[in-house]
Amino acid sequence: FYDQAKKDLPGYLQAVQSERDKFTENLQARLEERLKVHHQKLLERHAKLLKEEFPAVEDEQLHAAMMANLQVAVDKLARKYYIDEFKMEMLAMYGTWDEFPPAAPSGEGDAPIEDQLIGTLLELLKLKMAQTPTPSPLASAAP
Repeated sequence: FYDQAKKDLPGYLQAVQSERDKFTENLQARLEERLKVHHQKLLERHAKLLKEEFPAVEDEQLHAAMMANLQVAVDKLARKYYIDEFKMEMLAMYGTWDEFPPAAPSGEGDAPIEDQLIGTLLELLKLKMAQTPTPSPLASAAP
């Protein structure tokens, strides 16, 4: 297991790096969609306020055009202050991740950090296997 984990680690790291751009794009799209829905609901709630603020606009088509223009303005602001800012933060986080220096061994004779990690994972695996109840052959034979 240890040898296989050590051999597979670079592949896992490469897979994570190749998927992170897709991950960022998917999160960004989901955030954008949620913001659109939220802002649309807010505009619908404030449609009455718009009619009160602009009593001279009685034409429903003109009122609908005003609502559409507000939606475009809100979408642009959301993109600038939420979506683009989110993307910048994700890229900064990835940059920090890529440039983060590996930890030095804690002392003389210590195993390398990756070996310590694999050892910890093996310990966790042992604990999980010990905690997993196995069905008893007697339990299935009971009437």
